[in-house]
Amino acid sequence: MNIFKKRMEIVDYNDAALVMASLGGNRAAFSEIVTRYQNLLCSLAYSSVGDLKNSEDIAQEAFVEAWKKLDTLFFR
Repeated sequence: MNIFKKRMEIVDYNDAALVMASLGGNRAAFSEIVTRYQNLLCSLAYSSVGDLKNSEDIAQEAFVEAWKKLDTLFFR
């Protein structure tokens, strides 16, 4: 299996499909969620704390918490 083809297939998923794939054990799917939202989350954290290192730490903690509570998400 070509890893690049797998990556391209995952990129085409919407957020709900990525969450479902992540819940099914697909770590690449959660990695795609992080890739999609890491800049936004770091930017929001930076605007609150004004420190790059702290904003990256906050974003990382948020993604770890999201991973732990992924099964509690509800999509309409």
